[in-house]
Amino acid sequence: MAAQVQVLREFRDTYLLTHAVGRQLVAWYYWVSPPLAAIISESTTLRVAVRTALTPVVWTASIVLHGTRAQQLVLVLGVLLGGAGMWWGAHKLYCLSHRQRCAMRMP
Repeated sequence: MAAQVQVLREFRDTYLLTHAVGRQLVAWYYWVSPPLAAIISESTTLRVAVRTALTPVVWTASIVLHGTRAQQLVLVLGVLLGGAGMWWGAHKLYCLSHRQRCAMRMP
C-alpha cells in the first residue's frame, strides 16, 4: 500500500497542512489513529474493510493531485450530484417519516 500512502501524504502536505482547518484535521487524525490502528492491526477483516473504505479516498486525492482537468471536472460534478441526491433522499425520508406531503420548494 506504499503508493496509496504516498498519495495521501502528498495530499496532506499540499492541501491540508496549508490551511488552519486542514492542520486541525491532521492533528485530530494523529491523535485518533494510533489506538484505531492497534485495533485494526489485530483483525484481518478490519484491515480489508479499512483498505476497501480508503480506496475512494485515495482515488479522489490522486485525481485532485494529478488528474487532468476533465477528470477533476467529472469529480466535482459527481460530488455535486451526489450531494444533491443525498439531500433529495433525506428530504423524501423526512416527508415519509412525518407522513406529510412535502412539496419540493426551491428557495
